[in-house]
Amino acid sequence: MAVPLNIPQCCPWFQEGSCEWLCQVLQPLLVHIYQRSLLETEPNILSTVTRVWGRVLTQAPPLALVTAATPYMGVWLCLAMQPSKLPYDNSYIVEAKHPGRVSGSG
Repeated sequence: MAVPLNIPQCCPWFQEGSCEWLCQVLQPLLVHIYQRSLLETEPNILSTVTRVWGRVLTQAPPLALVTAATPYMGVWLCLAMQPSKLPYDNSYIVEAKHPGRVSGSG
């Protein structure tokens, strides 16, 4: 059983007011949160993903949101309209790439 996540407790830096660092990671953050919302099956985690999505949207400056989300709108619509019994097309799924990490080592 998953423990409900309390966003202010686990992420105290994610409080009211714009976060200066948010614009730097906004595009990959939106992509990964959106994909997680489509792929997650655990209701408690999905609820947390939804709350994090809402918090990001309220914290980010509107112009930064438009700039970060516009390139992905078509892909996000395609993913959202995907029939439930069909697998997602891998070309639409963005793989997490972490700066400073070398693929295959670990």
